[in-house]
Amino acid sequence: MALSTIGTNSIADDAVTSAKATGFGKIGQVVHNNSTSKFSTNSTSYATIFTPTAITPSSTSSKILVSWYCSTAVVTNSTNLGHIVVQRDIGGSTAYILNSGHNSSMFTFKADLDHQGYGLAFEFEDSPNTTSAVIYRVQHKVDNTDMTMYMNQNVAGQGGYMFMTTKEVLA
Repeated sequence: MALSTIGTNSIADDAVTSAKATGFGKIGQVVHNNSTSKFSTNSTSYATIFTPTAITPSSTSSKILVSWYCSTAVVTNSTNLGHIVVQRDIGGSTAYILNSGHNSSMFTFKADLDHQGYGLAFEFEDSPNTTSAVIYRVQHKVDNTDMTMYMNQNVAGQGGYMFMTTKEVLA
């Protein structure tokens, strides 16, 4: 069978109604939030960093791809650590996700002798199974109050840029 080529100018605009391909993980929506605000803590309880980002999935089968970036620094004279987790809130019901590491945290940080800040980025896919608003919060804490964890800045107070982007991946 011979192949034929039809130019796009030969196809009527109303002849193509929708794409037939499925299953490619199309992006349904994107919510982006950024900040130059600086955060620090010497608390042993988790505190929210950054303005939470909310996204409302269009289907219960949708997945949410969450991307986050921030600079961080930890100052301590001990072997203790700073910790980061992600909290998900659906209709007032909160749960920590990606928190299976040391001290139930997603990431742990130890002090650098030069007290420099480091870039931290992560991306993960979540399956919230809802069409209600889903709020993602990044939180941080330290092992003891004799240390300080700095987010979006180094210990000299030089700030950075942080962001969170959530994308609905359609089923």
